[in-house]
Amino acid sequence: MVACVRCLVLALAAAASVGCGLILSSDESRRASGPGAEATPSATDSAAVGADTSRDAPTIADATPVERPAIAVDPEPLPLDPRVLLSIAFDGSPYSSDDAVPAPKVESVEVASSDGRQGGRLGEESLVAVPNAETLSGLSAFTVEFWARFDSVVAPGTRVALADKHGEWSLFVFPEGELRFTAGTVSTGGIFFCTIDPLKWTHIALVVDRGDASYSGFVNGQRCGSGDAGTQRVRTDAPIHFGSDSPTEDDRFIGMLSDIRFWGVALSDGEVCARAEGCEP
Repeated sequence: MVACVRCLVLALAAAASVGCGLILSSDESRRASGPGAEATPSATDSAAVGADTSRDAPTIADATPVERPAIAVDPEPLPLDPRVLLSIAFDGSPYSSDDAVPAPKVESVEVASSDGRQGGRLGEESLVAVPNAETLSGLSAFTVEFWARFDSVVAPGTRVALADKHGEWSLFVFPEGELRFTAGTVSTGGIFFCTIDPLKWTHIALVVDRGDASYSGFVNGQRCGSGDAGTQRVRTDAPIHFGSDSPTEDDRFIGMLSDIRFWGVALSDGEVCARAEGCEP
């Protein structure tokens, strides 16, 4: 029994001496390094330092420029042909290059697009009118042209005004798509009819030249009829209306009008064809 206890004491003493040796070795290592000694980085620290120094800091020169989308800017509207006395495009572009031409009165007209064409949508309360002016009345030669599309066909027993200057000239549509042109008097044969499809965009033009006492109607760039306009200039005080009778505002047009122009000259057949974006039979 005594022998076993002695053995246990000796074993504990040996273990204590080893532990003290390890502690002394650790302390001696710290004392060796000392406050003034240079610390030796470990392998792990060296690898980390090497990784940091191998990674170059980004510079402004190295930055890749960011491509930003261009901001859409509406181009300046093209100047009007000086021969155009009046233009109503429903897009805010200039209505005239002539200061003597009064500004058109456009009320309750919605800017809209249909089948790729932009224009003004007219309803029961809409009004597109141009006050009377000497620059637009009693001309020896002029052209009225525009695009039109009806919302529905003209009802039997009615008529619809596309453009009218009472007593001087007019464009009315009757049932079956009959388009009546006038630019003279009944006695001189100043009335004739052409046919249109009211439910499709149609380019319509009235060309008057009192120099040779004639006027012509065009549908989609093609001459569809002619009449005798007489040589005497006709002048009235009535305003010009588009989409209603002048001056009563009756016979209202329900649909869309686009790119209305009143020229101070009689356009040639080729010019009308170009305005119609190509002639259609």
